[in-house]
Amino acid sequence: MAGMAAPSSMPAGKMDMKSMMKDMHDKMSSMPMTGKPDVDFAMMMRIHHEGAIHMAEAELKDGKEPQMKKMAKDIISAQKKCRIPARRA
Repeated sequence: MAGMAAPSSMPAGKMDMKSMMKDMHDKMSSMPMTGKPDVDFAMMMRIHHEGAIHMAEAELKDGKEPQMKKMAKDIISAQKKCRIPARRA
């Protein structure tokens, strides 16, 4: 249904960009802070990077413009290279 946020488990191409942004924002907003700047930064950036990958995957699936599809490929490649480990220590 248009305008409804899809579950985060939904494949990338099934969510519109606005829903993907809301999903990422909701995850970041609900993440409890540890008070440790390095840990908090890593956890927030991990969610942010995953969101960028999901949006880029949707662009590859549904996009039409070659320049945007190339940008999406570049984003996926760059984000996967700097994957941040999931740790809360």
